[in-house]
Amino acid sequence: MSKTVPQIERFCISCKHSLRGISSRRCPECGRAFDPNDPRTTAPNTTYKLWLVLEAACRFLICASGFLVALSFIVSMVGTGRMLIWMLAFLVSPVLLFLLLVIMLPWVPLSRRYRISGVVLLALLTSIVWTDWPLYISFAFHKSAMNKLAAQAMAGEVVVTPQRVGMFRFHNIKHLPNGNVGFQLTGGPGGGVFLVRCVPDAQYVWDWWDWQTKLGGGWYHVHED
Repeated sequence: MSKTVPQIERFCISCKHSLRGISSRRCPECGRAFDPNDPRTTAPNTTYKLWLVLEAACRFLICASGFLVALSFIVSMVGTGRMLIWMLAFLVSPVLLFLLLVIMLPWVPLSRRYRISGVVLLALLTSIVWTDWPLYISFAFHKSAMNKLAAQAMAGEVVVTPQRVGMFRFHNIKHLPNGNVGFQLTGGPGGGVFLVRCVPDAQYVWDWWDWQTKLGGGWYHVHED
């Protein structure tokens, strides 16, 4: 016996995807089951315009969040823009809260795929802002090469600058009286962002700093005031 195929325009109750001409009994967009012979399992296109507007806005914001996550990931990996990430996250936080609220509203005809994508992207962005985890991954791949350069600098050898080590590009090397060495990623004589290699039993990491993050193996990510 052949399956009944809806010939009139009906829509999925969950995501409002058109079901015309679909021979299966599940919505191809969100997977919700329906009976083409039972109008109660499908819906006409009677969604309020407000929900349709919110759906369109949510789809746009989810795509924009994907771009923001990618940008934050790259900036974090090169170690130069943590302050930029914080400022950007602060500025867009009301929009992100609005997006999360819309995703959670069951009346907005948003597919399950979009809802899951939105939540995952927001979680990724929050984790990058608070933990800076892409930097740790990036530095782990370049740690061996950076250790060699730090050993040369600490031994008094000349290290040519500017120089690039994978994702990191430093334009200056600063020596502290306690023996620590800083590879300057951004800024000038008055401050900037450094990758700092500490000598064993160092009393302090850096002279003046706004924040510092321990990267492991005697290395720190430092923002000098």
